Amino acid sequence: MAAYHFPVIVAALIATALGAGAEIACGQSDEAPTDRAETPRQQLDRQIAEYSRTIRRFPPRTHTHFTARYNRACALLERGDLDKALSDFNAVIRLRPKAAAGYLGRGQAHLAAGQRDKAVADYTKAIGLAPADPAPYAARARALGQAGQLDKALADYDAAVTRKPDDAELYVSRAALHARRGSAPKALADYDRAIQVNPSLVIAYQNRAALLAKLGKHMAVMADLTALIRLDPDSPGAYVRRAEAWQLQGDLTKAAADYTKAIELAPKDRSLYVARARTYCRARRYADAVADFTFAVQLNPKDPAALCERAGALARGGKADRAISDYTAAILLDAKCAEAYFGRAGVFARRNETPRALSDYTRYITLRPNDWRGYLERASIHKTMGKAALAEADAAAAVKLRRAARRRTTAPAPAP
Repeated sequence: MAAYHFPVIVAALIATALGAGAEIACGQSDEAPTDRAETPRQQLDRQIAEYSRTIRRFPPRTHTHFTARYNRACALLERGDLDKALSDFNAVIRLRPKAAAGYLGRGQAHLAAGQRDKAVADYTKAIGLAPADPAPYAARARALGQAGQLDKALADYDAAVTRKPDDAELYVSRAALHARRGSAPKALADYDRAIQVNPSLVIAYQNRAALLAKLGKHMAVMADLTALIRLDPDSPGAYVRRAEAWQLQGDLTKAAADYTKAIELAPKDRSLYVARARTYCRARRYADAVADFTFAVQLNPKDPAALCERAGALARGGKADRAISDYTAAILLDAKCAEAYFGRAGVFARRNETPRALSDYTRYITLRPNDWRGYLERASIHKTMGKAALAEADAAAAVKLRRAARRRTTAPAPAP
């Protein structure tokens, strides 16, 4: 079970329930930090142990016991121990049945366990107990959004925003729902508002840029992606996102430059070299592409996909023998590497080695019987070899499979 990150906003609810001066730091203990480095799991284990000692030390009706019980529930939830977290949240509710925080926390545990209806019921109870607090509205909105009940979810986000209009993340969440409903202007307005409230909120720029890209507003996209780089100039991901945007605009030189900057920040990230190599291939800078693919192969020499990509760059750069060598090496690593057979067949075909091309295309079709490309290429080989009937049969199969692929691509998405 993956760790569940509890919303920080919940802390305010339980602090209100406990009275003035109470402090809750969900997932944090009051134990002094240790000098040794801890993994997140070790930190949670230590915190849970400390909360357990506090629970045993103080009577159930005291503020300290209640606070420790609630914090242990949060930590257990973050650690993924859902049954234990639910047990602690149930205890919190028994101790303070009129405290909204217990229901809100238990709702989060139910949601993490996939029990959405129970989560919504608990959030609704929390709203009844703390109608002025935005947290339970936002939590219920998330659950309803996951269930596809977008109108109800939006109504809850409206309620949360009304109660806390200076929370930028609420605008981002509501914007995402507007985008799902196809209301791009409303989504953009919420992203704009989020950035006005918090000009440093990275996710607002990221999401707005993604939406603007779908709308074809490329200049605005670049402005947001450049803003992300200003906010976090040491993040390779910011440069990668802008590189991808440059590629969509056809500016491969600027795309490669941004990938280069990302590589400078993360020189051991193999995926960055692969991405830059693909950009070089699109720009027909095959020697540069081969250099990057070679580095990727060195970082993981047992990856047949990297060998296939380097082989493709070699083939397009006129290095047929080296391309065949790489495709063959990929096949030796994985005898079911379909793309290696397809790529090697293409090189053989261009060298007029038709029997070997025919063999590789046939092997590809065996591995990928529903891919029309294999049949189309094999049809060409059959035609070259004077086998008209076989060529016609493969061409017909290619047409049929391609039509089926197009139907799948254009089919409407299922309702949420």
